[in-house]
Amino acid sequence: MKKIFFTILMIVTVASIYAQQFEPESNFRWRRDGNGVRIMGYTGNNTDIRIPTHIQGMPVVSIAADAFNNKGLTNVIIPDTVVHIFPSAFRGNRLTSIIIPGSVRVIGGGFSSGAFENNQLTNVTISNGVREIGVSAFANNRLTNITIPDSVTLIRASAFANNQITSVNLPTTTRLESVIGPVGRPFGNATVTHGQP
Repeated sequence: MKKIFFTILMIVTVASIYAQQFEPESNFRWRRDGNGVRIMGYTGNNTDIRIPTHIQGMPVVSIAADAFNNKGLTNVIIPDTVVHIFPSAFRGNRLTSIIIPGSVRVIGGGFSSGAFENNQLTNVTISNGVREIGVSAFANNRLTNITIPDSVTLIRASAFANNQITSVNLPTTTRLESVIGPVGRPFGNATVTHGQP
């Protein structure tokens, strides 16, 4: 009986996620990015949003720096057309959970910081396909654990600093970038191992 109830609950949850309507195109500022669209800003008032896969028939391939910075967001669904989430894109909101789709190759990038910094994240799913996690990408949140997929080859300084992570096991191919001091380490003071079962 419990199994049936759990299965029904999961179906309803998934259905409700997919039933959520995309945010109207008119609520976004955007520009061309190659053959796709880069979202430059959000002008709507919703705090629970689903970013569209396409705007004017072109795929949404990137989220610009500061596009959703300090918008009071509590939930956001990122489409699997997005390849790059720029620094500070979702910084300073009230997000508690986020799924990074496998289409994304870079979260943040370079030496600019904080794609999802200063939220209230307790759950982050980084799908296989992501290659780089940028400076302070998930810093200053409430994470207690994180799973890094095999596709990630670089985690930059302070990426997960100031969370509650005590230990993390990384793929053997993942390289860490640090600056001087514990705050500069990608996982702060957490114990980091590579390739443990």
